Amino acid sequence: MARSPYFGAAQKPGIPAEVTGGLDTVAVRMPNHPVALALIGAAGVPVAAPSANRSGRPSPTTAEHVHTDLAGRIDAILDGGQAGMGVESTVLDLTSEIPIILRPGGVTFEQLQEFLDSVTIDPSVLGESSRRTWPPDRLG
Repeated sequence: MARSPYFGAAQKPGIPAEVTGGLDTVAVRMPNHPVALALIGAAGVPVAAPSANRSGRPSPTTAEHVHTDLAGRIDAILDGGQAGMGVESTVLDLTSEIPIILRPGGVTFEQLQEFLDSVTIDPSVLGESSRRTWPPDRLG
């Protein structure tokens, strides 16, 4: 199962604080797994859900990994089979003129360059004080 990126956008009125964590932005992720897509389709509404692991823990690739990490903390696990890789989702901030990668993941900087006119990487990701931008002359 390939990971899909999170897309951060400005929060709109009516989005519960539980979905935004009290922040003024909301992250949206659309999975590409048939079981997750079937669940969303059956719900008939957007589904708000956290990752299947605790913060700072490795991404699970099996339902057993999820159970080991979250046993007693969740009511159920939807088992869609083993994930193809345990890579974090890319987090992309779309609240500024030029999209910013806040967390690299399964969708790479180079892949995003194929679809976006410009994209930059947050300095904290690079451990630097300036952003890496494509095309290079957009931010200076």
